[in-house]
Amino acid sequence: MKENVRDVFDLVATCTFDNRYESTDASKILHTILPNFFVMWDKKIKDNLVGGGGLGAVYAFRFLPQMQSELNEAIETCMENRGLNREDAIAYIRKQTNEATLAKLVDEYNYMKFTKEHPSLTDSGI
Repeated sequence: MKENVRDVFDLVATCTFDNRYESTDASKILHTILPNFFVMWDKKIKDNLVGGGGLGAVYAFRFLPQMQSELNEAIETCMENRGLNREDAIAYIRKQTNEATLAKLVDEYNYMKFTKEHPSLTDSGI
């Protein structure tokens, strides 16, 4: 599965007129196609979370698993704090955020933390 994600990501990232590798664009295009699966990133998010590069392998084998881990932690915290099962915790989180996908929520968190450098997120150690 991760190999397929890597290959599709690289294919989309290199689909430019001048053969540039556009990993930010690829993440956004793929999120548009499968919003429940692909998480968007930009250069600052990528550099802070997984370092340089931007190849499909970094996205598939490091970034997405890291985002999945972050989301699982958020879901488990909600389950514990609210006394909910996993399905109900996910539904609760989505209801509180205008039905945003979990992939979009982690993107917004990353954007605030790394791209906007939101002081309350950076200073708190989150």
